[in-house]
Amino acid sequence: MKKIDETYDILLKNANLISVSEKRPLVEYNIDIGIKDRKIIAIDKHLDGNSAKRVINCSERFVIPGFINTHSHVQMSVFRETDKGLHLFPWLHDLIWPIEAKYTKEDCYLLAQFGVAEMARNGITTFNDMYRNQAQTYKASSHVGLNAFLCKGVMDIAGESAGKHSIEEARELEKSIPKENFLYSIHGLYTCSADYAKEQVQYAVKHKMRFHMHFCEDEQEVATIKKKHNVEHPTQCLEKYGFAKLPKLLLAHTVILDDYDFEVLEKMKDIVTCVHCPISNAKIGCGTAQVMRLLKLGINVSLGTDGQGTGNNMDMLELMRYTLLTQRNWYKDPLIISAYDVLKMATINGAKALGIENITGSIEIGKQADLQIYDFNSINMFPINDALADLVLNSNHHDIYAVISNGELLVYKYAFLIDDEKHLIDIVKDVRRRTFGEKVRLENTYDNLSQHHKSKK
Repeated sequence: MKKIDETYDILLKNANLISVSEKRPLVEYNIDIGIKDRKIIAIDKHLDGNSAKRVINCSERFVIPGFINTHSHVQMSVFRETDKGLHLFPWLHDLIWPIEAKYTKEDCYLLAQFGVAEMARNGITTFNDMYRNQAQTYKASSHVGLNAFLCKGVMDIAGESAGKHSIEEARELEKSIPKENFLYSIHGLYTCSADYAKEQVQYAVKHKMRFHMHFCEDEQEVATIKKKHNVEHPTQCLEKYGFAKLPKLLLAHTVILDDYDFEVLEKMKDIVTCVHCPISNAKIGCGTAQVMRLLKLGINVSLGTDGQGTGNNMDMLELMRYTLLTQRNWYKDPLIISAYDVLKMATINGAKALGIENITGSIEIGKQADLQIYDFNSINMFPINDALADLVLNSNHHDIYAVISNGELLVYKYAFLIDDEKHLIDIVKDVRRRTFGEKVRLENTYDNLSQHHKSKK
């Protein structure tokens, strides 16, 4: 046994390690990982576990970094499967926004608590979220133990007064959470007037803030941006409004891009991350983002679940799998993207997007202890002929044996340790009943909205 003076809070023994570190092999076997004071302090073979407070046997198990979800709307669990027959804008304008207007701060906290629990259950230890009443999301994420990066997507689509109120909400969030957890945000260029959008960018530049927004999600959004901002290409807004001066820019979706847009994004590659949300995009018929073209231009690409209304759930494994398969299919090339490529998108690329790659995103000595333990001895995984491919293509959240975030166990022996899941479900039932209505039936709403949408075509 190797002796060191440290007493580990947690010691992982005999792990099969996929560290996602450029300094280590892709896969290592029979590795011990020592955790103390929320950090990884030792990675080696045969570490002495006699004085460890907790030892977890990782024989025949794989350890990977915690997932980083770089675009979510965590409070939207109540909207799961409410998009039937609708494209993006009619769904938002006619169904989602009117119901969201009914939420109290307490509702927002309860929904955030449910959504954050779902994230933890799916191996997500860090997330970047855009929504309203985000102080409640911060409170919920602190309760569960996840690393939350939060913004309020400001917009003036409902008029000047609403736009000012939206800014006030963002400024209040800025004051109410730690600076390192805050991002500035507009909802999107299609929901902001030109002067309003430019003003928000200038504020973020002045205060050296990371910036997040929806961008080029579908054809209707792109058409609206061109008309509203008097441009031929949406990225001309990035040029005109000073986005290049931001320290970090996270663009969610980037599905509808032309050659000019790719050129602009390439010029901004030192600050830009394109957040790929393929399941959400596919579900509401937006199209398929050209991820490999972005990567070949040197542009960082990370992954986002989006809200559960369009993204279904917080399953990053499903997201990685869908990314791998759709990109190979889009380019008609089975070698164009690997399992390791998409694992990086779900981990270290997300950390780079937020500027925290020296803190988390890979398993390395000195980094925050954010990691997951997978049991590969399941009927859907065995036999293990290629560990990386098996993880991405065959695993599911039921294979997650443990999740550690900030050095604390959130999931252990497949069970969520922080809250009673049945209680969380009952909470959401109550919020849903109060905001959707007593009968909680949307079939007629779907029919009416679908007919309304068809009549506009």
